[in-house]
Amino acid sequence: MMNFTKIFFGKIDNCKLKVSQNYQRDFWGFHKDFERLNEPINWEHGVFQYFSNSANEFWSTLTGDFKKNNTEKFIEVRNELIKIHNDFIILSDLIELISLNEGDIFDVKDDFDINSAQIEEEKDENIPLIDLTNHVISDMNNVASIWIFEVLRYDEVSYNIEEDGLDLVYKSSEDIKLKERFSFAFLMNK
Repeated sequence: MMNFTKIFFGKIDNCKLKVSQNYQRDFWGFHKDFERLNEPINWEHGVFQYFSNSANEFWSTLTGDFKKNNTEKFIEVRNELIKIHNDFIILSDLIELISLNEGDIFDVKDDFDINSAQIEEEKDENIPLIDLTNHVISDMNNVASIWIFEVLRYDEVSYNIEEDGLDLVYKSSEDIKLKERFSFAFLMNK
């Protein structure tokens, strides 16, 4: 079965968040408070794209150029993520769960400490708001970092595989049928 997933992520600058005092936003509403990430992203937010059409291999990218990987070698993806930010030592497990294991919102809730992750799921085409009010006001001294994620999983997408290259055939994400969408905040405690 084919799986095409995009996982957007950004790390909030805690000082900017406290100054703004705007603790209820969607992923794109938080982007102005994101910190700049390291190479290969070198931007305020990143996107991990994952494509698989077989059980033992997948294609993934952080830069737009898909690389073919073997499911046993997710460690290579993990190492690439850690270059972006050291928090991915932990967060790469989350990326693996959502992409390689096709984890959904319930898997994220089950596999990660609910006290360190606030999870909101989109319903009925509404963009989910993530409410950090209680966490920021009461626990900010215990929070080392806050990561915001938005996961988009798509139905069938046309693709071409030539030699070692993958070409997904679509002009924009609106051209592909969205199967699932959810957002969540992950608070890493000190």
